[in-house]
Amino acid sequence: MHPYSIDSNERTTRTIEFGIFAAVLSLILELAVYPRVGVTALPLWVQALLHLSPLGIAVALIRFHDNVSWKSRLWKFRGSSIPNLTGRWTGTINNNSIERHCNLEIRQTWSKISVKFWTDRTESESMMAALWVESRHDLRLGYAFASERKSSAPTIVQATWGAAQFKIDRDQLSMTGDFIAGHPVAKFGGIVLRRDEDSPA
Repeated sequence: MHPYSIDSNERTTRTIEFGIFAAVLSLILELAVYPRVGVTALPLWVQALLHLSPLGIAVALIRFHDNVSWKSRLWKFRGSSIPNLTGRWTGTINNNSIERHCNLEIRQTWSKISVKFWTDRTESESMMAALWVESRHDLRLGYAFASERKSSAPTIVQATWGAAQFKIDRDQLSMTGDFIAGHPVAKFGGIVLRRDEDSPA
């Protein structure tokens, strides 16, 4: 997976919040909790393990949020405004009026993402990506990719690179988009995808 950009300051704000919380928690442990439970009577090496620094607490919180809590739900509240697109998407790709079945698989954390796309002829993987979540436009995913020819494909199919952009429905169950591939001859096409039922929403 690789980092992806968003048109929101959520990551900056949340990181600052984690830092402040970690500093306060560390201070409470040092001044109120440890003296009452007799930590000072324990061996020095045990005390060293228990005395977590604010930086250590903040790193642990960020790591946990990056992988788990950002996509969790508490009633109607989510841990992040960033949509969770993880899962398998299936649909069709139309190129030069030729329609083919296609698959797209997304793996995502709060800070990283991977987009894999494949048909019976080619397979590609994202190199960089961006999510538009707070712009005037609809929810969108854009990414640049490198595509490889499958061994079973005709030799006329070649490795290429390109970019794709999708408009994601607000229910996050379907998306439509288009792509451009630039080597050796520029190609354009449209893609329609539907999220598999067993994929997390």
